[in-house]
Amino acid sequence: MPTRQSTTPVRSVAIKQARRLRPVRPLPVPPSRIWRRRLEELAAFKQMYGTCCVSTLSKSHASLGNWVRTQRSRRRSGQLTDEQIRILDKLGFVWDMQDELLQRNQANWDSMHEALAAYQRAHGHCRVPRSAGNQSRLAHWVITQRCARRKGNLSAERIRRLDELGFSWGETTPANSDSTIPV
Repeated sequence: MPTRQSTTPVRSVAIKQARRLRPVRPLPVPPSRIWRRRLEELAAFKQMYGTCCVSTLSKSHASLGNWVRTQRSRRRSGQLTDEQIRILDKLGFVWDMQDELLQRNQANWDSMHEALAAYQRAHGHCRVPRSAGNQSRLAHWVITQRCARRKGNLSAERIRRLDELGFSWGETTPANSDSTIPV
């Protein structure tokens, strides 16, 4: 009577070989429930803060910040589907952080310029004294603009906009100010 041979060793070898043949990167799949949940968190964050840039250093949003960073990395490596990219684009996702920083910088500069314009309308000059308690941030910004121009780091457009306000590039005391420390 012939003996029956076991197929187990042959089957396990075939499985091991098949595992080695699997692609290194999985094929794109539709967004998972976890991905969609994170997307909803990001949408809520954007509604609250006005941006999709979440810091990984944030105490309350570090996990979401890591997810955002991972999405950028996954896109660079081709692991995001076209649908995921489209959804994130529609939300206003920032793929390049340098662009986001430039946009934030411009928005902050514009906001401070508007504050200086309001100060100029109220006081008739742009020389904000350092001792102006509630205006200390504006006074610091004015000093920063002067320093930036001296160092050649202030664009011609920004210089023009400040000149239009009657900005004083020298550190002189306003004629009608009782401040002892001019800016």
